[in-house]
Amino acid sequence: DQINMLFMGAYTLKNEFEKVKEYALKLQKSEKQYNVYIGKYTYVNALKKLGSPETISKYEELIRYFRNAVLKDNTDFAATIYRVRCLIDIEKYDEAREICTLLPKEVRAGLFDEIEKSQNGGEV
Repeated sequence: DQINMLFMGAYTLKNEFEKVKEYALKLQKSEKQYNVYIGKYTYVNALKKLGSPETISKYEELIRYFRNAVLKDNTDFAATIYRVRCLIDIEKYDEAREICTLLPKEVRAGLFDEIEKSQNGGEV
């Protein structure tokens, strides 16, 4: 997992998103749920960076996946955070803000900042 994470990060920095997708897929096979989440999110985000026509539908699918994870375990804040990140990426800011309210105060503050930055034209 750590090696896949390192390669994924390195290829992200180099803007080599086909390679990012490759390592994100490997990370999705992790035994650790958090790493699976990172792999799933990073894969879809790489599709966005590559300008894939299936980006929106993949994000919507991933949003449902994270919503279902929270329905199974309402203490799974990681799934909620990634759901918010997906909503930010597809510019559904009002929905992202609404979902943020489900998180503990100390977690949501940073996400609210990311929403504002993205909405005002900055990349998160």
